[in-house]
Amino acid sequence: EDVLSRPEQYRESAEEALRHVDVPVETKFGRAHVRFTNLPDRAVFGVGDYSPSERLNKLFALEGQITHRTPVKPKLREAAWECVQCGTLTYLPQPRIGGSIREPPECQGCDRSQSKTFFKLVSSQSEYVDYQKVRLQQFPEEADGKTAEHIDIHLFDDLTGSAAIESGARTTFVGTLTEIPTGEVVRETEVEGTNFTVKDSLDEVDLDAHADIIDDLKQDENRFPRLVKSFAPNFEDGGERSRDWMVEAALTLQLFGGFSKTGPDGSYLRGDSHIYLLGDPGVGKSVLLKSGYERAPRAAFTDGTGSSAVGLTAGVVQDDFSDGKQFAIAAGTLVRAGGGVAYVDELDKGDSSDLDALHSALEDQEVHVDKAGLNATLSAKTALCAAGNPTGGHFDPSREVVDQVDLKSPLLSRFDLLFAVRAKEDEDHIRSVAETMTDSWYLLARYERGDSLDEDAWNDIAGDITADQFRAYVTSARQIQPVAEDERVRQRLVDWFAKQKASLPA
Repeated sequence: EDVLSRPEQYRESAEEALRHVDVPVETKFGRAHVRFTNLPDRAVFGVGDYSPSERLNKLFALEGQITHRTPVKPKLREAAWECVQCGTLTYLPQPRIGGSIREPPECQGCDRSQSKTFFKLVSSQSEYVDYQKVRLQQFPEEADGKTAEHIDIHLFDDLTGSAAIESGARTTFVGTLTEIPTGEVVRETEVEGTNFTVKDSLDEVDLDAHADIIDDLKQDENRFPRLVKSFAPNFEDGGERSRDWMVEAALTLQLFGGFSKTGPDGSYLRGDSHIYLLGDPGVGKSVLLKSGYERAPRAAFTDGTGSSAVGLTAGVVQDDFSDGKQFAIAAGTLVRAGGGVAYVDELDKGDSSDLDALHSALEDQEVHVDKAGLNATLSAKTALCAAGNPTGGHFDPSREVVDQVDLKSPLLSRFDLLFAVRAKEDEDHIRSVAETMTDSWYLLARYERGDSLDEDAWNDIAGDITADQFRAYVTSARQIQPVAEDERVRQRLVDWFAKQKASLPA
């Protein structure tokens, strides 16, 4: 309780105690820092979920995703001012966060006030500290399509420059909320980070809370059809093994993925698959993407028409985050979805430079940034599930499907599966779709107003496996690294691939 309430006092006391620890002479604690970690749950908050007035000057933790970070810069900690009249040096501590540089009010040597003398900064006698600022944003899946909340965190000394806090990293920062003097009744505050831990995707889902359904699915030989049926309950797929069912099956398998491999020569094989849904308007592509987004343990969702200021990969920005003067590296959708799935609707309407940047990102799963003096490589170990329309908006039955994809061939080759989702005009299918839609509306309306629903009705709108249960099972399964050890399995894959390639038009 005392540490949470008075963190700075206890940190200073702990560091002072550290100086007196009896250790071998070769161990140097002179520059060591004491860091607090593993805070109780009541002191851990999501970005935007805490009360600033209650946390002011107290220790707490913030969970979120890094979207921007500045380069490491030297920050003036204590300035040495030389009086030009008598040469006396005056040492003056500077504001730790924010504020303008402070000059002495008077010279201690010649006793002249600032209005009667002139001071110059002596850099060689001043004390500097490494400084970096990062922007922590609400997790994409928690924003639920709204503008994500964010907060800027100031880092000093050994916490700066860590490769672990790259843009896109999901991080828990421990820190304090510091007041910035402004002379106003409404106070400005900033967060100073004093420690951080990077979150693993397996830490984000409470598997214990869903242990029953995980065990149930492990024992059920019919688990895969159950998963596919529950992937998008409101999507009319035409029944098991139909063409649309195969699309759902592929998107379900994409959530599980494989695992990446790096050879002794440095060669890299990705474990994530990329899928592109090419379809007529109104066939349910967006429904499928939203369903996957809700069930993926980690995901980000955007559309090609307005993905973000930095696009789908990453970019260098000059905005209010970096005071409009510096450049900062900002993460795009693929980086923010790292370790999960990036869902991009209307990919074909994206900016051409944005799509060009996707090419290497999808294969190497890295995003390279080299602009405005900043050079960085960001991890993009992400599966991409994208949707778009054929050229002209609708499929032309007289033309080959591949000729109606409005993407350049090199980018298209990065997709492992390309599905042509066509609108069906037969009356039976149209009637089936209409019945599915009206049933969903009716049941959801009853659910919204609080009516009780029997199990069958509930399964019709939520699936046999709810989104939370689905996410937990996928998270559990992703801990496994499967290898096809049966030669017949590998041979079947070879035969299938050869057959698919041979069937393509010359």
